[in-house]
Amino acid sequence: MDILSDTLDSLQFTGSIYCKAEFTAPWGLRFDGANGHAGFIFVVRGSCYADFDGLGHSLTLTGGDFIMVPKCSGYVFKSGNDAEIVPISQFPQPGDDEKVIKFGGGGAMTTAIMGCITFDTMAKNPLVDSLPEYIYVKAEQLQSEPWLEMTLRLIVSEISGNKPGSIIAISRLTDLLFIHTLRFSIGQSKDCPSTIGFLKAISDPQIGLALALIHEKPQAPWTVSSLAEAANLSRSSFAVKFAALTGKTPLEYVTSWRMNKAQQLLKEGSQNLAKIAVDVGYQSEAAFSKAFRRETGLAPGSFRRQNDPDYSYLAGATSSSP
Repeated sequence: MDILSDTLDSLQFTGSIYCKAEFTAPWGLRFDGANGHAGFIFVVRGSCYADFDGLGHSLTLTGGDFIMVPKCSGYVFKSGNDAEIVPISQFPQPGDDEKVIKFGGGGAMTTAIMGCITFDTMAKNPLVDSLPEYIYVKAEQLQSEPWLEMTLRLIVSEISGNKPGSIIAISRLTDLLFIHTLRFSIGQSKDCPSTIGFLKAISDPQIGLALALIHEKPQAPWTVSSLAEAANLSRSSFAVKFAALTGKTPLEYVTSWRMNKAQQLLKEGSQNLAKIAVDVGYQSEAAFSKAFRRETGLAPGSFRRQNDPDYSYLAGATSSSP
């Protein structure tokens, strides 16, 4: 089981490019973090600084550096400490035929690509929960990440050109950018003994194996003992290591992932509740409904109605009928 693919599939993410910008010093932009939104910037040439709310430090970005900010409550990109900081809402809107946005005071130039990844936050997703405040990839690190570097270069090329199909090409490339950035983060966390979280857990040979089993067969009657045996660890060692890496007990994770899969099935709308209950490991619809409400705060039927556009349309039509 490819755990990252399975988790991303349930995330329903979409990437987009806001613009290519030519910043001239002094300049500064402030972004407010938002749930389900990961902004990013790729410095093509020049340099700038990145400040993050609550973290107490800055980063210096130079040509070829890339940074994605999934979780920080607020952050600033700027030319220097003398720059006036304006909210992103005051940044010029790109026109339909406008390739480059020019912004700043007319001094030294920094060229950058800005965009974002948006994803569904209705379902609790272990990947979203474990994303760091930011993921910083230096230009020299891109040399050992050829697919990430190639994706960034292709995005720059598509934005700079005027080829047919560029809009859909940029959208697909930005989706790939998110995947390659996560792969980079997994590689970094794998080699860092102090890092914890889902991205670290899936690369761990023992806990990763247990997670793969849960994802492959969420309906199976998993116990701590059966998962520990599969991971070739004692029950107590497995439970401690699993919780340390994922932030959940093994059975909490099983329940959480079952509910995640249930929400996907409810959104698809083709199966009845009794069938969904069986598919995610519950022998009765009542037991499934109780667990679903405890995890999400909604009854399964209410969740389905809220996420079914056909139902919402029909409900609206009915309520407005004479």
